[in-house]
Amino acid sequence: DEIDALLHGVDEGALEEDSLDDPGTVRAYDLTSQDRIVRGRMPTLE
Repeated sequence: DEIDALLHGVDEGALEEDSLDDPGTVRAYDLTSQDRIVRGRMPTLE
């Protein structure tokens, strides 16, 4: 239920996005971290 609510919030634009001060800056990314980015639903897997 929480996942569906978050996905609907993204579709409707109700969620705030993280913004960078300067879009040209580089952020460090830790490849060993467990954080995942979900960009949308994958209809082939549903």
